[in-house]
Amino acid sequence: MIDMTMLLRRLTLTGLALSVSACAVTAPALSTAERQAADETVRETIALYQGCMAGMVDDYVAVETATASEISAAADAGCAELYRDYERALVRYFTGVVSPSGQQAARDRALAHAAEARRNAQGMAIMRVLEHRRP
Repeated sequence: MIDMTMLLRRLTLTGLALSVSACAVTAPALSTAERQAADETVRETIALYQGCMAGMVDDYVAVETATASEISAAADAGCAELYRDYERALVRYFTGVVSPSGQQAARDRALAHAAEARRNAQGMAIMRVLEHRRP
């Protein structure tokens, strides 16, 4: 079975690196050490959210009357607080690597990236359900 959590994590981190490089224009708000700590927090929070999604899917997959989309939505609802932690960490990181003039654009980019990561996690949850149910 494909390790979907690891695949999603790699896709998320690749997108994060590309998005942040587009934001980093002038003097950052965070020092190098603070930026590294914020980066680690982003990595930890996305891993917790993805792990929660996988665990919730595994819990709900036995409900045969539920569709894969319903299970994905239920898992996401159960992991909503962890998603918000990830979203906050991502906003802090994105806004911390740009100058004050770029704060709003960085925040918007972070929120868009977090939403994309959420959609990816939901898609991976659906794939996980289908893999569990494959004969």
